[in-house]
Amino acid sequence: IACIGGNPETAMIIGSLWSDASPAPGKSLKEIVVSAPDGAVFRYDADAGALSASGMKTATLQASVSVTLDTPVVECTNLLRTATLDVTKGGKMSGNITHSGGDFTSNGITVHTHKHGGVKGGSDSTGGPQ
Repeated sequence: IACIGGNPETAMIIGSLWSDASPAPGKSLKEIVVSAPDGAVFRYDADAGALSASGMKTATLQASVSVTLDTPVVECTNLLRTATLDVTKGGKMSGNITHSGGDFTSNGITVHTHKHGGVKGGSDSTGGPQ
């Protein structure tokens, strides 16, 4: 409270603490929260070691050399679109996969144009792919 000329009748509130009507943006003293006018929120909780950003329509991360995600799991909950893909240590896929345009090869064999030798009628199996 600032009192002009020391007179309490002219006192003005020049700052206040957080209250029920105006709560603090974070839950603890070890949390940094930045709120934007459009509702976007950037939050770092030092106790939990957690960083979050929410409320924005788009986000862009640009780097001139590389971006490293060094964690045991990177989870994308919806569509992941990439121009290229280089998997170096294997992996697995589940569900339906649709491929169109270009060749699809496995161990040097183009899947959609390969042929099988030794084709016979009945219950015989074909030879290996060529």
